[in-house]
Amino acid sequence: MNPLHFFRWLFWTRAARRDARADIRVGDERITARLGPRPVWNPADNHEHHQVALDLSRHAEAQELRSDQHRVDAEQVRHESRWWLDARVGALFLLDLWSASFIAGSFGLVGAERFALGGGIVSALIFVTHRAAARSTESTKSGRSRLSATLLVYGIYAALVLAIAVVRFHASDDADDTSSTEIFAELCLAIVATATPAWFIESLWQRRKPTVQLAGERTNIRRRLRNAERAERRARAFRERLARAQAAWDASAARLRSQYVVAHQLARRDEEEVSREQPTTTNHRRPE
Repeated sequence: MNPLHFFRWLFWTRAARRDARADIRVGDERITARLGPRPVWNPADNHEHHQVALDLSRHAEAQELRSDQHRVDAEQVRHESRWWLDARVGALFLLDLWSASFIAGSFGLVGAERFALGGGIVSALIFVTHRAAARSTESTKSGRSRLSATLLVYGIYAALVLAIAVVRFHASDDADDTSSTEIFAELCLAIVATATPAWFIESLWQRRKPTVQLAGERTNIRRRLRNAERAERRARAFRERLARAQAAWDASAARLRSQYVVAHQLARRDEEEVSREQPTTTNHRRPE
């Protein structure tokens, strides 16, 4: 037997005997003083319990989020893979850069300067194509004609062709074997070869938007679902700890109450026997 438990039992029974001699019975008060108040579930007055109750009620929210996640997953199946679209956009960009490098090479540029100018031409074409597609979409939504957007992009392409043609003519002044018509035709083909991948990139980019939106929505749903499940797990663990604490308190209180009652009854019985024997002893005492 643990000596500490023995001394606790000894002090407890002595307190019960003192109460019996004083003709009082305060076992519950002594139990509360020794064990502390019983743990109770009180979400109305306890802020922590109120938060736990709110977290337990998030089960319905978690179920709704799981339903939303299944819906987004089913909708993602109907769209192309984001990584496959990104790979195709990257391949088309490299093809566009390779085509634009030929235009830069016609100016007599070589090495890094050639690819730097080609990258600038590609970026300009992609930007113009993107803005033209955006204006066309806005015109469609507002019910206006898309002719202005189409004319704008074709005008910019024509201006780019003319600008490159002027530079190309000046760069080929010393070349007598190349006519202006051939140079112009060559530049037109180069622009077409450069602009076509830009339109394909814009088309893939528009097809990529729903996939990106669904991926962002799925990430948001999964984050909210993890938070709801984590909060629910913490709340359930708190309720389980509270239930174990209540069970341990009840078991300790029952044990102490039984010890107190037994010690109190024994002490009361001893007091009653002493009180019954005292008059008899007094009557048989010899007179002086």
